[in-house]
Amino acid sequence: MPSRNRYFHIYCDESSHLQPQYVLLGGIVAPRDSEANLGRAVMELRDQFAIYGEFKWTKVSSAKLPAYIALADLFFANRRTLSFQAIVASNRQVQVAKSKGESFDRLLESMQVELLVRIIVDGFRQGDACTLFVDERPSTVSLRAIRTEANYRTRKQTGSSETPVREVRSIVSHVSWQVQLADVLLGAVGFETNGFLGMPGSSPAKNELVHYIKSRLKLTSLVEHQHSRRSRFAIHRYSGE
Repeated sequence: MPSRNRYFHIYCDESSHLQPQYVLLGGIVAPRDSEANLGRAVMELRDQFAIYGEFKWTKVSSAKLPAYIALADLFFANRRTLSFQAIVASNRQVQVAKSKGESFDRLLESMQVELLVRIIVDGFRQGDACTLFVDERPSTVSLRAIRTEANYRTRKQTGSSETPVREVRSIVSHVSWQVQLADVLLGAVGFETNGFLGMPGSSPAKNELVHYIKSRLKLTSLVEHQHSRRSRFAIHRYSGE
């Protein structure tokens, strides 16, 4: 019996471009039909720990650390369903893009396309499709251009005539637990990638959360983590293409 085609929602967020060494963009990939149950689990977690605002990496503190560890546990408990995918560009790549007259938004657009294509090529089966949601903010990034370019590059790589990216939409983070989860996991990756882990004066709670995530992944470093095909927690290096 042929397998049923799957429809995914991909929720992406980016790190601050003011970080000194690397720019990161990452997202949660979730089957559309699993989101209601997972959303209820997040609401229960909020009630348990009295978290009334957004989950955000910048809000990680000693007082709220148990809630953020529980959020990480929720992700790891559902790794057969959810995956986290990120892409990292070096400051040198940012400067090269600037020297070519490209804006930071154009770089993010290129990173978004490359990440989306990798998610599809590595993890989708024939007939699968998705909608991409990006965190809403003032930007010159073209959502239509992301969809068009991602479908073109996917067809080029796979030889398929399909258009797996059906729609690209913006979403406000405070209504999306998926974007908030992406923000927290991306923040942890960026914290180590940009050299803040273990730095004197850095947040003890953030240090502890990064170490906890690494222990759940059985990794000694998120910086050196190499993704494998169909990995549920993958860090990609931006090619700049």
